[in-house]
Amino acid sequence: MFNSAIIDVAIGMVLSFLAVSLAASAITEAISSWGQWREKTLADGIQALLNYHPEDRPLALDLYKSALISPLTSGTAKSFEDIKHKPAYIDSRQFALAFYNTLGAGSPSEVIAKIQDPQLKAAIEALWATSSKDIDKFKKNIAVWFDNSMDRLSGWYKRRTQWVSFFVALAIAAIFNVNVLYESAQIWTRPAVIADLTTLHFEANQDAMKPDQAAATASKLFNALEPAFLIGWVKGPEPSDGPSLFVAITSWLMVAGSALFGASFWFDNLQRITHLKGTGREPERSEVERSDKPADHVLQLSVRSPGQSTKPS
Repeated sequence: MFNSAIIDVAIGMVLSFLAVSLAASAITEAISSWGQWREKTLADGIQALLNYHPEDRPLALDLYKSALISPLTSGTAKSFEDIKHKPAYIDSRQFALAFYNTLGAGSPSEVIAKIQDPQLKAAIEALWATSSKDIDKFKKNIAVWFDNSMDRLSGWYKRRTQWVSFFVALAIAAIFNVNVLYESAQIWTRPAVIADLTTLHFEANQDAMKPDQAAATASKLFNALEPAFLIGWVKGPEPSDGPSLFVAITSWLMVAGSALFGASFWFDNLQRITHLKGTGREPERSEVERSDKPADHVLQLSVRSPGQSTKPS
């Protein structure tokens, strides 16, 4: 079973999924870097977290002016659009310290009193109430509150990038015609074709002296080796009718769906499958190895002199 066609089919499919997932991940990462998705998503998340309003509640903008949050900015921006180098990541401890300092860095009661938004003010009051009147614990509670909010934001960002990866992988599968169902069928039938090559070769030798049959036998040999490609818009994987087109589209969707799991998932599975394929029966022990093994029961022999009595004294 470990060297059967089933393992070969699994390896072929996982290799296709891995290759497309790697390409889709790289392209998605390039698109997100070019479009500054992380920076914009983080800024939108903090604006939503602090209920930002340009005139009435500018706390989020004031926070982004802080050197603790945006060390590459001058701190004179009038709006979020004026900030050219937005951070892609904010440490929770830095956020808590910048949040506290932006509101005046006085006593916690004075800091809370400066919060203009009622909902945000109620949340910070609850964090202060659970800090046992300890300023350091209060800042730690703000950091934990920020981390929990960013976890939800990260989930939303991940879903967005997964959709992009799906459509990028679908485009790759369609452009290169990654027809995994056709590929699997060919890998499944190739061992039987290779086994028949010996018979075809024998027939070719027998028919070599017959010109009228030599061409037919040679055609069988070449047809047994075709197609030469398992993917691409070439003879074989290229759909030629309605059913084959349906198989191709289904394969593209399967490949696109595999990109949602990520390249690391398919790489780990490829390692497990190849390890399974390399596992076989334990080799038979040779006679020399068997003789080296100590016997389970050892016969104990005693040597006596001819005049020694066997009776106990």
